[in-house]
Amino acid sequence: MSHTTRLFSFFVFHLFVPASMVSTAADTPPTTARIDSLISLMETTACDQDSLTLLYYGEIKGSLSGYPRGALKALEQLGKMKYCTGDLDSAIYYYRRAAQIGLQHDLNAECVKLLNRLGFYFQTAGLLDSSSYYLNKGLLLAQEVGDSLYIGSSYVGIGILYQHKGQIDKALDAYFQALRIAEAIDDKPLIITAKLNVATIYYDHQPSKLKSSDFFELLDLTRIIGDQQREVSVLEWLGYLKADSSEFDEAVAYFNLGLKVNESVRDQNSEILLLQGISYAYNLAGDHEQSIATNNRVIELACSSGYELYLPSMYVNNVSNYLALGSYREAIQDGLLAVEAGKKSGQVELYYKVLQDMAMAYNYLNMPDKAFETQLEYTKLSKAILDAEKSRQLAEMQTKYETEGKQAEIELLSREAAIQRLQLSKQGYFLAGLIVLIVVIIGGGVLIYRQRQLKQQQAITDLELAETKKRLVVEQQYRASELKALRSQMNPHFVFNALNSIQEYIMFNEKKLAGKYLGKFADLMRIYLNHSQARAISVQEEVEALSLYLELEKLRFEDALTYEVIMEEGVDDDEIKLPALLIQPYVENALKHGLLHKKTDRKLTVRFSYLEAEAMLRCEVIDNGIGRVKSAELNQSRNERHKPFATDAIKSRIELINFNSEKPVEERIEDLYDDAGKAAGTYVVISVPKGAIVDLEV
Repeated sequence: MSHTTRLFSFFVFHLFVPASMVSTAADTPPTTARIDSLISLMETTACDQDSLTLLYYGEIKGSLSGYPRGALKALEQLGKMKYCTGDLDSAIYYYRRAAQIGLQHDLNAECVKLLNRLGFYFQTAGLLDSSSYYLNKGLLLAQEVGDSLYIGSSYVGIGILYQHKGQIDKALDAYFQALRIAEAIDDKPLIITAKLNVATIYYDHQPSKLKSSDFFELLDLTRIIGDQQREVSVLEWLGYLKADSSEFDEAVAYFNLGLKVNESVRDQNSEILLLQGISYAYNLAGDHEQSIATNNRVIELACSSGYELYLPSMYVNNVSNYLALGSYREAIQDGLLAVEAGKKSGQVELYYKVLQDMAMAYNYLNMPDKAFETQLEYTKLSKAILDAEKSRQLAEMQTKYETEGKQAEIELLSREAAIQRLQLSKQGYFLAGLIVLIVVIIGGGVLIYRQRQLKQQQAITDLELAETKKRLVVEQQYRASELKALRSQMNPHFVFNALNSIQEYIMFNEKKLAGKYLGKFADLMRIYLNHSQARAISVQEEVEALSLYLELEKLRFEDALTYEVIMEEGVDDDEIKLPALLIQPYVENALKHGLLHKKTDRKLTVRFSYLEAEAMLRCEVIDNGIGRVKSAELNQSRNERHKPFATDAIKSRIELINFNSEKPVEERIEDLYDDAGKAAGTYVVISVPKGAIVDLEV
C-alpha cells in the first residue's frame, strides 16, 4: 500500500508562535501591549474554545487598523481556529488575508510562516499547483530573511509535492536537504519530520531500508520533547510496519494508541490517516467487512472536513475489499468514485490501476463490453503515464546538462576573476581607483545580464501559454474527429442491411419487386449520404428518410407490416434540429428484433413531438413485437455471431455527443406487457434538448 497520502508536513506545528514572543517596536502605541495579550489568549483557546477566541478577537478588532503586526497575528489565530474545527476553506481565507497584510508592510519573518501554512493547507485540499506557489514563495522569502528553520520546512513541503507527482528522486533530494538543515540547527521536530517523509519513499520503493528500531528511537524522541503530533505519526508508522509483517493485532493496537494520543491534539488529518491504517490492517488480515466499515467511516470524515486528497486511495482500498468478498457491483461503484476523485485531484498514478480491478468485476458480472472498455482505458492510461515519465526523465537530463554547463562557465569566470584580483593587488594602491571602476563595470554588467535573463524567462512563459492554447485547440479537433469517424462507421452498416434484403429478393422473389426495391434503395442511399455530411438535420428531413426506409422494409416484410410516422404540430420549426441518422437505428432494431419474429399484425409507430415547457424534442418508437426478452432468447438459441452494431454505435455516439454538454441527449427503453403479463412490444423515447446540437459544432 502506497504511503504517498500519509506524508507529514513539518510546518503545521511550527507556525503558531505566541504573540507575546513577537517583539514590537519601541515607538508602537501603548494599546499594542493589550492587543498582544489578547492575541496570546486567542492562541491558547483557538483549538479548544472557539467562542472565547471570537470574543477576544471582537475586543481588539476595532483597534487593529493602525497595528499591522497585530492584525496579522489575530487573523493567523482565526485561521488556526478554523483549521482545528475542520473548516479548511475558512482557514485558507484567514491566512491569505494575514499574508497580504504582512507583504504590504514588509513583515517578512511572519509571512514566511503564513506562506508555509498556506502551502500545507492547499496540499491537504488536493490543490497542488496552489500549494507549489505558496511553498516556493515562502522558501524564497525564508532565504531572504535567513530563517533556517523555515527554509527546511519549505523543503519538506516541496518534497511532498514532488512525491505526489511521482518525482521520487526530487522528493528525496528535498527531504535530505531539509534533514541537513535540521541537523545543522539541531531542531529535533524538523529532524523527525524529514526522516518520516524519507520513510514514506523507502516504504514504497526500498522497503529493505526500513527498520522498526529506527521508529522506536523516533517514538522515544517525540515523547522526550513532548511532541504529541509527531508521536501520533510515529505510532501510525509502527502500525503499518506491524500490519505488513502480518502482526495484525499489534498493528491495530498501535493505530488505536495513535487515536488516543490524537484526542489531545485534535488533528482531523491524523485521525483520517490512523483510521485508514486500521482499515488496511483488517484488509490484510482478511476481515474485509470490518475493513470496509472502517474505510467508509474514513471517507465520511474526509468529505465532511475537506480532506479530498485522500479519497482516491480510500475508494481503491474499498475496491480491493469488495473484490475479495465477491461484491462486484459495489467494487465497480467505488472504482468509479476512485477514478472521479483521482481525476479531480490530479492523482492519476494512484487510481489508474483500479481500472484493472473494475474490468475484472465487469467480467465476473458477464459484462464483456464494459470489461473490454475499462481494460482499454487502463492500457491507454498506462501508456500515457509511461510516456510522461520518459518525457520527465528526458527533461531532467537536459536540465542537468544545461546546469552543469552553466556551472562550468561560472567556475571559469570565477577563476579568471581571481587571477585578475591577484594581478591588481600586486600593483598596489596606485591601481585602487581602477579597481573601483572595474567593480562598477562588472556590477552594471551583472544588472544588464539579470535584466536579459528576466526577459528570456518572460518569453519562455509566453511560449508555454501559446503552446497550452494550441493543445486545447488540438483536443477540440480530436473530439470532432471522433464524432466524424463514428458517423463514417454507421453508413456502411445501413448499406450492409439494405444489400442483404436486395439479395433475398433477387434469390427468392420476382425481378419486378427486386427492381422496385433497388430504385427505392438508391433514393434512400442518396438521402443517407447527404445526411452523413451534416451534423444536424430538421425533423422534416428525418421523417422523409424514415418514411422511405419503412416503405422499403414493408416490401421486405411482404406488406405484413403496418406503420405510421407522425409529426405533431410545432415540430416543423426549422430551429428544432436533431443529430443526423440518430433515429433510424432504433427503428431498425424494432423491425429486426421485435417485429421480424412475429408472423401477423405487425405494427410500428414513430412519433415526433415538441415539449414547449421543457424546450425538448421527443421521438417515440413503439412496436408490438415479441419484446427484448424473447428476442434475446431466440438469438441465444440460434447462437448468433452477428453483433448488434446499431445499438452499440448509437450508444457510443450519444456518449460522444453528450461529452461536456450541459444539454445531453437521452434515451429510455421500456418493455410493454399486456394485461396477462405477456410481452406486447417495446417503447423507446429519445429526448433531444433544443440547442443541444450546437455542441457538435467545431
